[in-house]
Amino acid sequence: MRIASADKAKAQSGRDMITIRLLIHGGQQDGARERDMFVLPRTKDDSKFGLQRFNAFLEAVGFNIGEKKVRIDLDNLVNRVVEADVVDEQYEPPNGAPRTVSRVIAYYRMRRETAAAAPETP
Repeated sequence: MRIASADKAKAQSGRDMITIRLLIHGGQQDGARERDMFVLPRTKDDSKFGLQRFNAFLEAVGFNIGEKKVRIDLDNLVNRVVEADVVDEQYEPPNGAPRTVSRVIAYYRMRRETAAAAPETP
């Protein structure tokens, strides 16, 4: 997948959130788009899960974060490539028909030769 955009937003909880839009390259879903959201903790009592997932995502796209605090220009993520595991799940909204949705469950660093073959995001 190639990162098409990375933006700051607010989650429904009011916490800061990073939204990543990805363009799938290769396979049956070639050209499809995927989105992932990382909700960041605001207080020490908030869940750290979104932050941990975002850290793993950053490692997969080539940032070496470790355990230190860093500032990241989200524009530096655009056009980087990453490999991901995606699962399809049945979603049943409170109002509306059930539908299948895709969700990224893990990110991996791309091999250099595979990353070079991925086209630039339009």
